[in-house]
Amino acid sequence: MKMKKLPEDWTVVLIGFLMILLATALGLLPELPKFGPKEGWRSAEMVFSQMFGTVNLINILLSFVVFYVFTLLGAFISGRNLRYTLASFPVIFLLTLLAQLMASYTHFKNLGLETVLFSLLIGLALGNFTKLPAFLKEMQSEFFIKIGLVMLGATILFGDIMKAGAFGIFQAVVVVFSVWYFAYWVARKFKVDDEMAAMLAS
Repeated sequence: MKMKKLPEDWTVVLIGFLMILLATALGLLPELPKFGPKEGWRSAEMVFSQMFGTVNLINILLSFVVFYVFTLLGAFISGRNLRYTLASFPVIFLLTLLAQLMASYTHFKNLGLETVLFSLLIGLALGNFTKLPAFLKEMQSEFFIKIGLVMLGATILFGDIMKAGAFGIFQAVVVVFSVWYFAYWVARKFKVDDEMAAMLAS
């Protein structure tokens, strides 16, 4: 009997729920790796001393394994190409580490430049100036963005919302909507499709 594929949106909800369950109930999600001191790195020595420490390397390895498993599970449930997912995730993970390393540079941190910006720049550079192999083209970035949104939503506590009061809630709605609409408008100007633009804006 052929297994019925689960739509990607429901797959994301399921994977997000499992990750939240592991993190809250069992505490199994690893600590995220560090790429230098809190104020950022300024030299290669600072990077190597922090990034290639034993504890940090273990965190990188654990992060890779955990997210690799969840990605493969999501691909299996939604019916995506498992062979391509097996090959593409390690590349995506390494590029993510590179983006985090770049964002951890002291001057970039002082400017408030986040990892997501460098991830976007790396993706734009690879997509426009290189010929990507088929297995990388198959990898759906929306899958990770949607999971990120689920995880972000889990950090919002209703108690904190109520403490803000009516004016605080109104202010938050106006700011969030304004920023979201502007980001969506910019994405559409760059010919990004509606669904991807909405997720990037979110």
